Amino acid sequence: MQEATRDECRAQLAEAFRAEQVLRERMEELKQDLANLKQDARRAGMTGAVDIDRLIDAQRYEFILLAQQESLKQHGQTLAEEIERRRQALVSADREVKILEKLRSTQRA
Repeated sequence: MQEATRDECRAQLAEAFRAEQVLRERMEELKQDLANLKQDARRAGMTGAVDIDRLIDAQRYEFILLAQQESLKQHGQTLAEEIERRRQALVSADREVKILEKLRSTQRA
């Protein structure tokens, strides 16, 4: 019974780590999108003529990307807390299994 609880805790922790990886990948995508946007803006500025509508659209898109980035950072903090909670649950469940294994070993002896 305790082994099943420990295994479930282990699976939940693995799930949280997968979510963290997806979050990191999305953050990298956003960073790349922002870098591309800035590079495009620099290129557009070099041509001489400035398309105001395009500049406004680029600024709006940048604000959207920055808002998404901030949201992901907040989600990342929440996820880090959840990972720590799940890690502690796994440590506790593992401790319980070890105690029961010791007890069984002592009873056998």
